[in-house]
Amino acid sequence: MQRMALLITLIGIIFLASFIELSTPIMINSNKSIENLLDNQKVYVSGIVIKETQNTFNRVILLNNNIALYCSCNGLPKLINKEIIALGIVDTYQNSKIDVLKIKWQ
Repeated sequence: MQRMALLITLIGIIFLASFIELSTPIMINSNKSIENLLDNQKVYVSGIVIKETQNTFNRVILLNNNIALYCSCNGLPKLINKEIIALGIVDTYQNSKIDVLKIKWQ
């Protein structure tokens, strides 16, 4: 009986993990579209970096479409005036923001 419960639990965890990993990201173009999304939803964002602010643990990147990205990527070069594409998740704990998972620039 305990093995059956363990097996069902493991199958459920694997199913949920694969569902989260395989979910397709949504492309957003403005700050207003973030408010309509669910917490932890994957999104794609693109734009030109107009401002960067660096803290001790993370970097805040502001794009030309007024979308703020929060990235723990202090090892990256300066991205001002570069076009970027970022994959991130929506975080609505204190305010709507996007935590970056991957970032590419040109």
